[in-house]
Amino acid sequence: MATIQNKLAAVVLPLFLAAGLTACQKQESATGQGPAEQAGKTIDSAASKAGTELSKAGEAIGQTMEKAAEKGGQAMEKAGEKVQSAAQESKSEAEQKKE
Repeated sequence: MATIQNKLAAVVLPLFLAAGLTACQKQESATGQGPAEQAGKTIDSAASKAGTELSKAGEAIGQTMEKAAEKGGQAMEKAGEKVQSAAQESKSEAEQKKE
């Protein structure tokens, strides 16, 4: 979870800094855009990057969960085999005692 928070902070913090810096500029750019329009474009770009990073983080979490589920399934399978083996041994011992 800390990794996701770190990635989110790494994306969101520059977003706010960029928005703050562009809002402080009073001169218009060569394209004729005012400060609010420049800030909007900067925010759009940062939001797009944030979405990409969150998507990557989500994929990594999904892969980690798949691996954990697979390992859990394997552990359950081994436990089931041990239970069956123990039951078979108990059955064999009980049959021997009957004789």
